[in-house]
Amino acid sequence: MSISLFTSTISIKTISYIVAFLLLYFSLLKSTVGPEGKIIGVDITDRMLQQAEERVVRNGWANIDLVKSDAAEFRFPQDVDGIISTFAITLCPEFDKVILNGCKSLKPGRRWVILDLKMPDNWLSFFTPLFIFLSRPFGVTEDLITRHPWESLNKYFKNFTMTELYKGVAYIAVGEKG
Repeated sequence: MSISLFTSTISIKTISYIVAFLLLYFSLLKSTVGPEGKIIGVDITDRMLQQAEERVVRNGWANIDLVKSDAAEFRFPQDVDGIISTFAITLCPEFDKVILNGCKSLKPGRRWVILDLKMPDNWLSFFTPLFIFLSRPFGVTEDLITRHPWESLNKYFKNFTMTELYKGVAYIAVGEKG
């Protein structure tokens, strides 16, 4: 299965990559924006930003800006071509505010994509206490179960789709600005 952050018929100039795992997707995003585009990586942790900076320098990437900021306080640049968040937006208590601010900054026809974990609506929910215990070092707590960023995407974007993955444990949600 493949879900595109962008349609292939538009020129991508700026992508905002919101919180966590900055290192994982730089190569893919770099190929999307090309040498003239820009990636803005946002994270609140010094360690993640340091690792990202080391990778940027090692690869000679000149068009990646790294910003230390709480996602809820980050000021998105105007006319962003796309926003992506992987396994992180649920960790932000103010995810609704983050999504609304991002929606306001996106150009019409552009997308916000979230890849994250969720509580499955099936027998796997039985393992929730174990999952929370094992994930606690990564900031996972019981209150995350009640956070549903996909509902904010659905609220603020004209076009919304969501696909559950791995028996409902993960999801990809896409909001496209009308």
